[in-house]
Amino acid sequence: MLSLYPKYQRSAISIVRGLTVKKIGNAYSMSNEYLAGRRNMALKDEIENESREAEELKRKAAEAERKVREAEEILKKIRGKTEPEGPVYI
Repeated sequence: MLSLYPKYQRSAISIVRGLTVKKIGNAYSMSNEYLAGRRNMALKDEIENESREAEELKRKAAEAERKVREAEEILKKIRGKTEPEGPVYI
């Protein structure tokens, strides 16, 4: 270790230990920040994927509604041609 006077050697060791603990703590907090950032990015990507899927489902639902309306109009036309206009007496 360092060749210091004995009364300063203890304080030098504690300073070195303190700096080491501080560096480890900083590295740990930085890794936690990195992991949190990665989690946030993953969540952001997941939200974007979900919103894309939701938009696609909305588009498909609108298309299905349009097709249902067209089918109803066709049925109205067919019924109008086959069913009599007024009351039927037998």
